[in-house]
Formats: sequence, C-alpha cells, structure tokens
Amino acid sequence: MTQKPLFLTEFALVRLLKEMLLDMGFSDTKADCLAQVHLMQSDIPTRWSEFIEHNCVVCKWTPQHCLFLNPLPEHCSGTTTPQDVKAANALMIETARVTRCPALEAEE
Repeated sequence: MTQKPLFLTEFALVRLLKEMLLDMGFSDTKADCLAQVHLMQSDIPTRWSEFIEHNCVVCKWTPQHCLFLNPLPEHCSGTTTPQDVKAANALMIETARVTRCPALEAEE
C-alpha cells in the first residue's frame, strides 16, 4: 500500500464505502445510506485532511520518508515495533491529539 497522501472529496469517500458495502451484499439503497451516514459521523477524514494540509504539504519529506508516519526501529523503545508506533501516531492524528507534526517541528 502506498503512503502517498490521497486528496479525496467526501463524495469519493462515500462511493468507496458504498462499493465495499455492495461487495458485502448490502442493497444499493442501504449501502448508499450507510456510507453517507458513516462518513457524516466520522471526524477521521477531516482530521487526516487537515493534518496533511497543514503539515505534509509544507514538509521537505514525502509521506513515504516521514519518520512520524513511518518510524524506524531505532525510534522504538522496549518491545515496541515500528508498526506499533505508526498505529499510535495515526491514532493521535485521528483523535486530534496531534495537529502539528513532531517531525516538522524538529526541522524548525
């Protein structure tokens, strides 16, 4: 899976969710309604969009090479793995506990 940021509209995200629900066997109408309601109730797409817009766009690193989005083993402590740190960092973005990228702050 690529780490490139994708700039999608809410319409595109609804279509993606609807496609998944149709593949799961939901009727067209139910899939459409569920996709729209799910997106309306989630802050995750907005928080990721804002994080990317205010951080990744002005950063010299690409998301593939960002140490915040893609930590290396030397950035982990104890038995923590890079995947653990990556998941924790994503959760920090999705819950708005981090709005300014620590990697970008370290460059300043």
